[in-house]
Amino acid sequence: MQKEAGDHEDLAGLFIALCRASDVPARIVWVPRYCYAEFYLEEAEGKGTWFPCEFKEKTSFGTVSQPYMILQKGDNIEVPESNEQKRFVPEFLKAKAGRPTVTTVRDVLGIN
Repeated sequence: MQKEAGDHEDLAGLFIALCRASDVPARIVWVPRYCYAEFYLEEAEGKGTWFPCEFKEKTSFGTVSQPYMILQKGDNIEVPESNEQKRFVPEFLKAKAGRPTVTTVRDVLGIN
């Protein structure tokens, strides 16, 4: 039996596909345990803005329901350690011979 429903990732993907089919730049925004879409519009003067689009009840179009820690924007990422395009950049670890020292760094860049 085919499921006739989608989750937030399916809705964001559909919205991005519809935008791109209409020549409107769009991308996915990955946040912890969630994702939403953004689309890009330009004014007549050429100044452009990315607008968030979250498909949740009681969320206005062009806004998000709360500030999120953004992990990644985009869905066609080049990773130097791989020859393949990635949809989501995985965390990885490189080590030389011996016992590695691991440091995880996550910087908050700001809230849009």
